[in-house]
Amino acid sequence: MDKEKRLERVKELIKELRICSLDGAVVVVEGRRDEHTLRKLGVTGRIVFATHDPVFSFSEKLSQMNNEIIILTDWDTAGEKLAKKLMQHLQSFGVVPTMRFHRLLSSLVRKDIKDVEGLDSYIDRLEYHAYPSANRQYRKNYTL
Repeated sequence: MDKEKRLERVKELIKELRICSLDGAVVVVEGRRDEHTLRKLGVTGRIVFATHDPVFSFSEKLSQMNNEIIILTDWDTAGEKLAKKLMQHLQSFGVVPTMRFHRLLSSLVRKDIKDVEGLDSYIDRLEYHAYPSANRQYRKNYTL
């Protein structure tokens, strides 16, 4: 997939995530930097940290929220393990969380970044390389 298509697909997924968040979905991330990045990307709804409580009790609290749960942990080994544990525990409480964003973003960016906090700079890099003529014009205007 070329950089332009990859960029557009990542942007589409972020837009969908924003909409789900506005509709009340709870986005589960690993830490504050992940939250900060999602806020910069326009996600305004509820974001919670999976690493502040034991996984079982955290999952129990999530299951009582009666909201869609979107798991968006990092794409490294630790993030994958955490996502798997969350899935198992939430399902034991009768909740089926959404892993779609995690799975699709991972397939698009895994070669280049390993975590949610890197998404904004990744998008910036893709834009820079996907539209080089626009960037040359920007640099020309910026240096004047």
